[in-house]
Parts: sequence; C-alpha cells; structure tokens
Amino acid sequence: MSTVPKWTPQNKLLSELKPYGKNPRKIGGKKLEDLKESIKKFGLADVITINTDGTIIGGHARYYSLKDAGVTIAMCLVPDRTLNDEEVMQLNIRLNKNIAGEWDHDILANQFETTDLREWGFEEFELGGFSAEEPKEKEETSSASESSECECPECGHIGPKKDFKPQS
Repeated sequence: MSTVPKWTPQNKLLSELKPYGKNPRKIGGKKLEDLKESIKKFGLADVITINTDGTIIGGHARYYSLKDAGVTIAMCLVPDRTLNDEEVMQLNIRLNKNIAGEWDHDILANQFETTDLREWGFEEFELGGFSAEEPKEKEETSSASESSECECPECGHIGPKKDFKPQS
C-alpha cells in the first residue's frame, strides 16, 4: 500500500493545470453560476486539488469559474508524491461524493431567510418545503377563530381549520 500523501498549498498558474479526463461531474448550469457568484464575492475560499503533474483531481468547477473570471493564479493542494491512476480516480470521486453531514432544516428554516438561501445556491426542493412566505415562528393568537388551525374537542387532533366541520 502506498504511503498517505502529505499535501501542501501552492499557488499555480491556471494555464499549468489540466482537467482530469475521467471526471464524472457535469459542470454548468445554475450551480456553476452560483459558484461564480460566490468566488466574485469571497474569492477562492476552497482550493483546487491537483496531482504533481497539474491534473485537477478536485475543483474542476472552481477552475472553470476562475478562468472565466480572468484569474490566472489559484491556490492548489499538491501531494508530495505522484498519485497513481487508481488513487486519482478514487480521490476524484471521494472529493465529490463524501460530503459529511446533512443539512439541519430546522436551523435553515428558523435562522436564515429563504430568499437568501435561494440566492446562495439552494434549490426549492432542498429547502424541505419551507418558503419565504411562511412565518419563521407560528404567531400566538388569542382565539381559535383568528387561527388557521383548530383543535377537535372530542379527540384533541389539531389541524387546518378547513378540515373541521362546524358544529350544529
């Protein structure tokens, strides 16, 4: 088994980098535009990972975004030894797939504005059904007639007012 590579950050000319021919990620569309906007606002906050020969292993979209913006130099992580084909293939997939963690939709819904999340790259389906039109917290109302929800006097079920029939 090969030794674990040690990675060092190095500034590299984009002209010296070359995209990995077996990169299975399709790059383009809204996600690329969101990344370009992020780089425009914050610069390159996440480096490009390359092999010793300049082949991009991770960060293809960052590479294309920087090139489109006219940037000529980018920070890259470079291993202390050349990675073989199997290592490059595996690391390419892992960098794109092994994203630890999941979104906490309660925090997203209660601590962030939905319009901001959309602007920052979230798609509607990723937001778990909450939207900007919904209040972040339910407002307390003084009477059931002012509320959009009702409680069944017999079983205690709480639901939308429209689901309950008026008592005669």
